[in-house]
Formats: sequence, C-alpha cells, structure tokens
Amino acid sequence: MYDPILNDTFDMDTHDTEWWDNGGEPMWVTVSKQGGRSATYFWAGGEAETNGGYRPDIWIPYNESHSYTARIDTVVKWFTEENIDFVALYFDEPDGAGHDYGHGSDEIDDMVKDLDILVGYLIDSFKSAGLYDIVDIIVTADHGMTDIFAAQKIYLEDYVLRSGVRDIGGQVRGRLSRIPVRNTWICIRFGKNLLEPI
Repeated sequence: MYDPILNDTFDMDTHDTEWWDNGGEPMWVTVSKQGGRSATYFWAGGEAETNGGYRPDIWIPYNESHSYTARIDTVVKWFTEENIDFVALYFDEPDGAGHDYGHGSDEIDDMVKDLDILVGYLIDSFKSAGLYDIVDIIVTADHGMTDIFAAQKIYLEDYVLRSGVRDIGGQVRGRLSRIPVRNTWICIRFGKNLLEPI
C-alpha cells in the first residue's frame, strides 16, 4: 500500500508508528492504561509504538517457522508464568489456503479441519493449565471469502488511467479484493486519475 502523504509504502513488515497510530486504540493499549499486562504473538500492529508510546509488554515479530502448537504453548506460559492479562494470537490459516486454492476447495476444507483440531488443542491446553474457566477465548477473522467467476472479473486498467498507477513491487498470491491481479501489486491513487464513467 502506498501513502502519497507519507511518500512511503506499507506492508506487514512495516512497524513505523505513523502507519499504525491512526486514532484507534489497540486492545493492548487499553489493557495497559487499566494497569494490566499484554502480549501479542504475530498480531498486526503489535510491534509498533502507538498512542503515545504504548506497545504490548511482550511481542514476538512474525516468523512463520513457529508451529501453531508452539504458539499456543507460549501463550499458556504467558498467562501462567508472566502474569499476562490479555493476549492477541495470530494464525495465518485458513487465509493462506483460501487465497491459494479458493473458497470451497479440498485444500481449504482440509485446513479448516486441521484448525478445528488446533482449537481443540488450545482448549485442552487452557483446561490443563487451569485457564479455561478464567480466560475468554475470542476467535475472529479479518475477512471472509467467496467464489468469483470469469464474468465477475474487473480489470482495473479498464477504469483507471495507467498514469495514475504506481507499481510498488511485491507479489500477490491468489486474488486481491475479489479482483484477479494480472502482474504485480499495484497501488492506485483514486481521484482525478479515474477515467470518465462508462
């Protein structure tokens, strides 16, 4: 993503405050303001200072080599040994399988089954550590997925002047915003660069 005001690009490795401190208050900031301790395990924005210098008490930079069960084991340890009150924990699936293979594919179905087993491991781990009855578990997602068909394809270059497009490099896997991307990641500054409506 490109911001013309900052004249800079953003990706998930960007931890600069100006990209994350946008007026909202992350939950770990609220916990800290109330005297609690927080931790994030691969949570977007968890590595950035926001809201006047706040960041989680414990945060781990993203590293896909950490197994899902190791992540859960670490979270249990944080609650039981580090006196942590709030944890945000991220798993990159089923998002990856969905983007790579599509909604309704065998691969996404298999991944959802694997994650069901993983949630069972999480619950069993919390029960074994005496956390299950005192810690609320909230499972959420940042978006859903749906099938698209050839008749639904929209090519942005049919509607946006090429002079208004800045190639910022990088690779996009699967589909972006239900729009098949032909080449590389593109960023469009909307406004005067749009073609006339058809």
